[in-house]
Amino acid sequence: MKKIRAIILVLIGIVSLAILASCSKKADVDIIKVTPMRTRIGVTLKVDDPDGLITADSIKAMIYNDDDEKLDTIRFDELDESEQTLTFDDLDEETDYKIVVKATVDDKSVTYYNKTVSTTNVGASADNPIVIKNTSEFLEIKYDDDAYYSLEADLDFADEAGNATTITPLFDASTSFMGHFDGNGHTLSNIDIDTSSTYTYSGIFGYLGIGSSVSDLNISNITLSSTKGTYLYLGALAGCNQGTITNVHVTNASITHLGTGTSMQYIGGLVGVNCYIVENSSVEGVTMTLRSRLQSVVGGFIGSNGGVTQNALNGAYVSGCHVNGVDITTTFVTTHVVDKETASNADYIQYTGGFVGESMINIIDSYADSKITGSATFSAGSVLDTYSVAVGGFAGRVVGASSILNCVANSTLSYTTADAYTFYAGALVGAAYDATITNSLGILSGENMIVDSADYSADSDSEVVEQYAKNFDGIGFAGSILINPLTSITNSGYALAAGATVDSTTEGALALASAEAVFDTTGLSEAVLAFYNSKISA
Repeated sequence: MKKIRAIILVLIGIVSLAILASCSKKADVDIIKVTPMRTRIGVTLKVDDPDGLITADSIKAMIYNDDDEKLDTIRFDELDESEQTLTFDDLDEETDYKIVVKATVDDKSVTYYNKTVSTTNVGASADNPIVIKNTSEFLEIKYDDDAYYSLEADLDFADEAGNATTITPLFDASTSFMGHFDGNGHTLSNIDIDTSSTYTYSGIFGYLGIGSSVSDLNISNITLSSTKGTYLYLGALAGCNQGTITNVHVTNASITHLGTGTSMQYIGGLVGVNCYIVENSSVEGVTMTLRSRLQSVVGGFIGSNGGVTQNALNGAYVSGCHVNGVDITTTFVTTHVVDKETASNADYIQYTGGFVGESMINIIDSYADSKITGSATFSAGSVLDTYSVAVGGFAGRVVGASSILNCVANSTLSYTTADAYTFYAGALVGAAYDATITNSLGILSGENMIVDSADYSADSDSEVVEQYAKNFDGIGFAGSILINPLTSITNSGYALAAGATVDSTTEGALALASAEAVFDTTGLSEAVLAFYNSKISA
């Protein structure tokens, strides 16, 4: 009997140890927080599964509506011990949703969360914006593209070593920013924009859609570097703007594009292409180094003002903006040899300006201080009449019934071309078609050199000099400029700063005029007049 009792006790002990061993094994899914927002709900959790009891890919969060209809299921793919967040997007404001979190543990289904959560109306109006106080909150803007946001602190994206953090553009053409962002005078700093081939629209916001706005924001120490060969729209704030930009200022930026492809590139210090309103904004201390092979539109402030694939919207304009200390270096090379009589390829163009590369939208009360160094080399022997270069201290090219009004540029131009069919360079604009230029002046400072080794005298426009004389009212441009008969120019032209020199060996170049006329500064704004006075006497 004693033996039987002893055996029973041993068996009980073994079973107890087995039970204890089983109980010592654990698996837990800790729900850190469930965060309801205006149109989304975030679920943050942490997995504790040291014994590997949770089946891989079995942790899932589900969302149900009031009718208990399941709307979506999201799974956690990784079972590491770090906090992870899943987000349910595209929800309705101020609406109840049931959130359920489950996992399969040791072949059994376990529920870790089952509660009703209500979305909010925060971000639905300017009086009730989504408040942003840290970099993580800023990057979450991409999850709600039409909300109101208020930045309540300066955000430094530098890591512990002081290096800039790489971020991807928040939006693109398929999901553009349609909301309103008020920076409240705060600064975003130390940002490196991911400009890989994935992103056609590169900049912090990527793509600002119709009706959107960004205001009172400073951007400092930002880098954009791309080798994308296909279509590219590149700017510190956004690749494309179809909204309203007010009081946005970029300082200390480095923009590099070394593309080898044969598609268009629109590159600007603030935005790559602008289609609506930009006012009281600036770009200062920016270095731009660019290389292209087919089509390139580059400006210290805006690449293309008016768009190409994105057309300008009614009421669009740029006003009260400026560029200071922008250094632009462009290299344009093509080895493609064609005959203009049989050519069917796209235009080979480069438009570069201290303020804007090409403008189809009115620019008012603005100024630009820049240094432009560049070269354009075309294949020798080609006679394609679309090999065109236009360089200007303020604008490379102005077209489409747009105007430059009460603007001043101060620039140092050093540009050479080889075998370009047309090459236009000017202290204010390089070329103007059907445009209006009023009360605007291009000032040349330092040593300027405009050289063209084109061999197209037989094919080039013999009316260039004639048109220049007919349409200009006495204060000439430097170099060779094309101004068509429909362009109206009043009280505008060029002037030399003290000590400035011009070496112009352009084919058929116009000598600098004696400039007997006097530039009337009456219409200039206070800021533009102060800039003019500081440069003309420098």
